Amino acid sequence: MMAGYPASTFRWRTAVEARHAEEVRYPTGVDLLQDLLRTATASSRASRESALKLESTQFRYRNTLKSFEGMIDNFSRSHITSRK
Repeated sequence: MMAGYPASTFRWRTAVEARHAEEVRYPTGVDLLQDLLRTATASSRASRESALKLESTQFRYRNTLKSFEGMIDNFSRSHITSRK
């Protein structure tokens, strides 16, 4: 058994993998999620039915966006890439 986080752990990732996550994966993900959220929000304004259908999708996008932004903040505060 290995100690870690409930969903997954990145503690064994290499410095290159950490740098890629910090510089590419999460910033690109934030941009993509913001675009998707804008599109879903615009589409949900079309009708009440559309808004109801897209409600859970928008929630999921917002939740993932919050997580990615938190990861970016954590990278900058912890300086993990330079420590690895």
